[in-house]
Amino acid sequence: MKKFYREISLKDLLLTLINKWWIIALFVTFSVGFTYWANLTYFVPLYSAQSTLFFGNDPSDEESMSLNDFRIGLELINDYRELVQSRLVIEKVFDHLNYDMNLLDVRENLTINSVKGTRFMYITYTDTSPERAMRVANKFSDELIIGAEGMVGFNKITIFDYAQKPIQPINASLIIDLIIAVLAGGVAGVFFIFIIMFFDTRLKTEKDIENIFGLPVIGNIPIEHRQKSKERI
Repeated sequence: MKKFYREISLKDLLLTLINKWWIIALFVTFSVGFTYWANLTYFVPLYSAQSTLFFGNDPSDEESMSLNDFRIGLELINDYRELVQSRLVIEKVFDHLNYDMNLLDVRENLTINSVKGTRFMYITYTDTSPERAMRVANKFSDELIIGAEGMVGFNKITIFDYAQKPIQPINASLIIDLIIAVLAGGVAGVFFIFIIMFFDTRLKTEKDIENIFGLPVIGNIPIEHRQKSKERI
């Protein structure tokens, strides 16, 4: 049994894409519009504020630094990383700022980093409010200094850089989302046109007849000639 099929050449595909450009434009418009609406409706901006602490004497005063200070600073960074994330410190911070808190959410939004081989610690807090992100990060720094001195008597922690109020959100911007939407809409439009061509079984050329029926085309009747014939009848 002969297998029926229709070949789609690259030329046919390109011509069809040009002729049906409005389909691609429709997909792109819908994709961009939906993305813009979704951003305005569901997008929640997140802001991140970071304070920097230094363990030891003032880092600008190199002469006052001793080897013992350097060793103690490195050893205590990991200890105080855990202290900052403890329930006691978190409760003190949020009670002082009069913010409602959920311990799990706070720990998820709180990040404590340090660069290996240095005595710098970075306290970063992420929140939907830029003002709250800044205040929480700075308050954690203050509570760490108080806790360090109260627990082990280590009073050589300084706030090297206070957290500043962030201006731009850290999650994806609207411009990037719209660019992705344009690309996605264009690809979807091209794919839709290809599907239409693939399932279009109409006979359009002499080659289609030869491929499907395996018969050569002897001749064709022009449209104008057929119209004249109908008029005579």
